Amino acid sequence: MRKIKNSSRDLISYFPTTINQKLIDGYRVKLFAKIKDSLDRKKQSLQKEQIEFKEWLKDLKPFNNSSYSPYIGA
Repeated sequence: MRKIKNSSRDLISYFPTTINQKLIDGYRVKLFAKIKDSLDRKKQSLQKEQIEFKEWLKDLKPFNNSSYSPYIGA
């Protein structure tokens, strides 16, 4: 019987494994660096928003508690 060729195998270009692995490692490093940078930017923006929110709350607090009187009664 005749052997059947694997057509998908013929279409793949073969790189040396070391070069291919170096390309993959380089791509991973770049990809994870981008992800880390985006997470750092998001973290910084959240911290900035949190600081702004705390400052906003400080502005809302009255100077003393006598500025309003609670309802007393049953």
